[in-house]
Amino acid sequence: ILKKVLIADNLALLIDPVWANPSSYDWLTLLLVIHGFTWQIYCDFSGYTDIARGCAFLLGFKIPENFRSPFLADSAKDLWQRWHVTLSTWLRDYIYITLGGRRVSILRNYFNVFVTMVIGGAWHGAAWNFIIWGFICGVSLTIGKFFIEYGYEKYFLRIPKVLRITYTFSLFMVGALFFRSLNFDLAMVMAKRILTLETNGIFTINYILFIPTGILFIIEVLEETKLVSKVKESNLYQMVRVPLLASVCLVAGCIYTVTASPQFY
Repeated sequence: ILKKVLIADNLALLIDPVWANPSSYDWLTLLLVIHGFTWQIYCDFSGYTDIARGCAFLLGFKIPENFRSPFLADSAKDLWQRWHVTLSTWLRDYIYITLGGRRVSILRNYFNVFVTMVIGGAWHGAAWNFIIWGFICGVSLTIGKFFIEYGYEKYFLRIPKVLRITYTFSLFMVGALFFRSLNFDLAMVMAKRILTLETNGIFTINYILFIPTGILFIIEVLEETKLVSKVKESNLYQMVRVPLLASVCLVAGCIYTVTASPQFY
């Protein structure tokens, strides 16, 4: 719920006006807006799927995890093994394998990967910006597959992991630019102003709203390093878990009550 309500919904209020009229803003604002959208869509999608998983668990059902810290992926392949897992699984089972999967020549296999992602882009909407998003995903996955099959991946793995993660996230941001833009023309306006470092425009970003995303990122880094799991298994955590959870719920309830009703004393 915190991902959806606290982060995603508030980021949307901040960045939606910029997407509607990108020509009025400078390059840094546009770059931060794209960055903000990547977190908005992640917290939106993963937030409501976490809610669905929790509700299903209460009813005795176990739904698979749909997002596995995708912004810590260090390659395009790794990203799609972490991002929207149910969608990527559906694309694999019903499009990629139907086209022949790996049971074909190498070139045809590259074609299958590329076409699968382009179709995935078209599935999101009948517009050129979605097609281009699928094209970017398809090209990045195809290049990654080429590196793996011809032994070039070992050179990529020599690059420090933090730089590989930064590269993958940057590539995701390029796709996000086209995915979120209202149309292809506005996407090109944003891209041009960013690439030319256009300073003639409005700079308006409230950095406070990026604090929750920073906290979430730190939490996911700790989970990736298994530190959170070790803490949860400790005796100290077992002792303070219930009172800590009760305190968090109490504080969250007080904040919601005060913000929802200013006359509450």
